[in-house]
Amino acid sequence: MLLITLSSFGYAQWSDTLTAIANLDMAEEDLRITGYEVAYYNGYGIDISIAGGEKSIDIEDTLLFPGWELKLVIQIHNAGTAPLFLSSEIKHDGVTIPGTDLLDLFRIRYTDGFYDNPGPDGQWFFEYDEPFDLSLQLYPCDHVYKLEHLIFDAQAFPELQGQSFTFQVIINGTISIG
Repeated sequence: MLLITLSSFGYAQWSDTLTAIANLDMAEEDLRITGYEVAYYNGYGIDISIAGGEKSIDIEDTLLFPGWELKLVIQIHNAGTAPLFLSSEIKHDGVTIPGTDLLDLFRIRYTDGFYDNPGPDGQWFFEYDEPFDLSLQLYPCDHVYKLEHLIFDAQAFPELQGQSFTFQVIINGTISIG
């Protein structure tokens, strides 16, 4: 018995290899818009719909006026099997437009951000919440909220007033391996 114990101890000290067996499945991206809520709106008629296989949201308003404002909160869920880095883009008539260009092109002031929770007691107090750090990943079965805040600022541009405006917000998720 003593011989078996000594030989096991000696083998453990002289061996410097480790063998591991693992199965890796293909990571799957499945980011979905699962809902939205209009937190604030002062217009006359807006049409909002989830589109693009639950990856985008379409917004149309038929009558913009100076001071028109929309705060839209979008709930996003990672239903896939891999952690995702988040990003978004805005399209108008199928053309991607940086949010910073909305003011120059359409006199719309635009702010947005991803947030971890809807705020205290389900109220939308994004001014006080810290935005979701986009260098972090959204893990499978987790969700995040995205605020879209638009204000039509065209007092000095009567040719833009009374127009309809359509745009699309697209949510992207990127798998990072490495």
